[in-house]
Amino acid sequence: MIAAPRRAHNGGVTPQEEPAQAAWASSDFVGEKVELPRDQDVPPEKRWPARYALLTAWLLPATTTRRTADVSLLRAFGIHVVGVLLTVFVILVLVAWDSPQVRRGPFTVDLVLIGYWQEFIAEFARNPGMSLAIVAGVALTIELYFVVLCGVVAPFGAARESWQDSSRHVYRRVWLHTPHACIVAIVIGVVVITPDRWRDRWQEERLALYEQAHTVPTDAKALSEYRNEQWRSVYFGRRPWFIHVVPVAEASTVAMSIIWAAWALLRGVSAWRPMRPVTEPPLCRGCGYVLTGLRRDGRCPECGRDVMKSLDPHLSPGCPWDHRAVTGRMHAYLATAGQVLLQPRQFSYRLNPVSPKRESIRYLAVSVAAVGLVVVFAIVPLAFISERSARSLLNITDILQAGIYLATVLMGIALGITGLTALVVGIVAHHRTKRNALGGVAQHAAYASVLLPVWVLISGLLFVFLMHNDVLLRALGSLIGVRPDAIAVLVWLGINLLFLVFFVGNVFRGAAGVRYATFP
Repeated sequence: MIAAPRRAHNGGVTPQEEPAQAAWASSDFVGEKVELPRDQDVPPEKRWPARYALLTAWLLPATTTRRTADVSLLRAFGIHVVGVLLTVFVILVLVAWDSPQVRRGPFTVDLVLIGYWQEFIAEFARNPGMSLAIVAGVALTIELYFVVLCGVVAPFGAARESWQDSSRHVYRRVWLHTPHACIVAIVIGVVVITPDRWRDRWQEERLALYEQAHTVPTDAKALSEYRNEQWRSVYFGRRPWFIHVVPVAEASTVAMSIIWAAWALLRGVSAWRPMRPVTEPPLCRGCGYVLTGLRRDGRCPECGRDVMKSLDPHLSPGCPWDHRAVTGRMHAYLATAGQVLLQPRQFSYRLNPVSPKRESIRYLAVSVAAVGLVVVFAIVPLAFISERSARSLLNITDILQAGIYLATVLMGIALGITGLTALVVGIVAHHRTKRNALGGVAQHAAYASVLLPVWVLISGLLFVFLMHNDVLLRALGSLIGVRPDAIAVLVWLGINLLFLVFFVGNVFRGAAGVRYATFP
């Protein structure tokens, strides 16, 4: 008689254990261990040294991941330090290039840099303790930023492996991608500073010609008012096209550079990489029941789930987004949104564990892009109309510039909320089951990100409404004895807190269907 299976939440095994049996072996009964499927047929690739990442991480992120998977963390951290120092140096060069001494004076960039260095040495000699504290504080702030960044992207690179291996992988990838910050600084600096110089030169020339043809007041106050009224009308009415588009070009360059860096990092973190084989006891995907000794054509004695549905990940139907080539992208996106928001637990059980990570990341990219579109074409124009009347629409440049900058910030926040939520839920699942389900939780969180555009739209509309309805806020304030601005802040924070709780709760409920699944 076969002994009754027992529930076990310890998925780890020691290296000394016997080689694993495959779940799809010819035996009619489930073995003691299951070897997780790996890409065994992928041919080995040439390994690259860590220094290659200085040039390839931002151009070929997936290839860099495969060919630098064996780089030690010490060497990766060395590339990280080099990347940070190069970025700081590039920023100093750009600041010197844009300084008034270089723009109008006889100084060159190298002389300004030498002046910066001499000022630092002199300040260090006067107050070495404070100087060291400032340098240490800046360095710790930079490293804290990278730690948070690792937490955001870690779920998208996790696999069914030990938690330590997933942690080493994400630190290796983030550190090797640090030189990308130097490239982003160069692109933003060149595109922002060069048009600014064109605009300043044109303004000075036009202002000189205008003041030569008109009587200019000598009083300082009158001169200021004169320039604000007369010159501003001439400037905005006659400036050439390239002056018109400078603010939008600058904002677009900043946004696209940041999106490029985020894409390269996510692409590198989530790309396939060689991993050590992992063996785990076969568990029921529904309840975590140990399936050892059960017949393959039977059912779990605790929850009634088919045994083969837990052993063969290919039997999972997947979500509608996996079949968008047949049903259409819009239908697949909306159908996935409805399932993940209304039935998160059932949706997570339908997820295909061997579905490529890039599918869920693409869904996340669509949701994050929708956040940006909502901000640029809905929230910011409405705020301008409410603040400055309908005439503000004539200055479309200001609207686009503000919208692009705000959209970039909120897109980053949306990505951060998704990644950090998946990380927290994955840590809780690991604590309960002793299995690394972070990759599966990240898939569900990526699909649940469809809530983010709705969240941003409602939050933005509420913010605009509260900022321009003083009468209602004063009435409520006098009724309950609270200041109107405090009421506005509390209402806005309360709505955002409700959305956050709903999103985190959705991912927590979805973790039930992936914590025992086999996500390679």
